[in-house]
Formats: sequence, structure tokens, C-alpha cells
Amino acid sequence: MSAQLNHQESPFNTTNIEQYQVWKNEKLHNYPAGVEELIVPINDPFKLSEEELYQLKNRLLKANMVIYALSSGDFSLKSIPEAIGKQLGIKQLDKNECADNDSFTSIQVMQQGLHNIYIPYSNKPLNWHTDGYYNKPDEQIYSMLLHCQGEII
Repeated sequence: MSAQLNHQESPFNTTNIEQYQVWKNEKLHNYPAGVEELIVPINDPFKLSEEELYQLKNRLLKANMVIYALSSGDFSLKSIPEAIGKQLGIKQLDKNECADNDSFTSIQVMQQGLHNIYIPYSNKPLNWHTDGYYNKPDEQIYSMLLHCQGEII
């Protein structure tokens, strides 16, 4: 899953337009038709089955995202996204300035402190953005895991 491409062979090399078109056409052809195709039911987030892990990775390869749906348990446990992330290969958390003491970032409405100047901690609509885009090369963000407590609509 993390095979290194020669820069010349990469579809993201701006001089390799043909390779980019092949990659784009394949990506669009295999892209999920609806959000329901992104959902993977999970029985035990602390011990994913081989099939669950395969399905999670499959969705990530197809759409660069996946939605996991837990069957039961205390959905508020931070150990759930940590366990799923580790099984998917996430090795460390980004200790950003709004992170909790355990390096997780709890996104909820905050009325005071540093948080209240940022939109994710308010009732304002959150638009498309690029987390970590301006980070230094040794602080790049390669994946994000957003764990939501609630029903899938």
C-alpha cells in the first residue's frame, strides 16, 4: 500500500500527463457511486477481522476515505479511533495547539480559551480546508481519522 514510485512514473509528475490521465480515469471509473458504498460495519474496533481490515483499506484506496460503523459499545472512548488507526498503520498523533493532553483533538463548541477563535470549535459552518497543509516537511500530516459519536444518516 505504500510502494514508492519513481518520480518520472508518478501520475502526479506534472510532465507526465498521459500517466495522470490513466490514473484519473481509473480512479473515476472505480469511485463509489454513493456514500453507502463507503460504510464498513465494525464488530470489535480493538480487534478488526481480516475482512473488516480489507474492506477499510479497499475504501481508502478507492475514495481516500472510509466510514466505519460500530455495532455497539461506548462510542465516546478515545481508545476506539486509536485502536482502529493503529490497525490501519497510523503511527503517531499530531500534538497540535488545540489537542487534548492525550494528543487527541476533541472538536466541540468551546466558549473560551484558544479554541474559541477557530471555526471547528464554534457553531459556524465548517467549509473545505487543508489541515496541515502549511506544516514543515518533517511535520506533514499523511492521514486523518475523524471519530464521530452519533448515528449515520
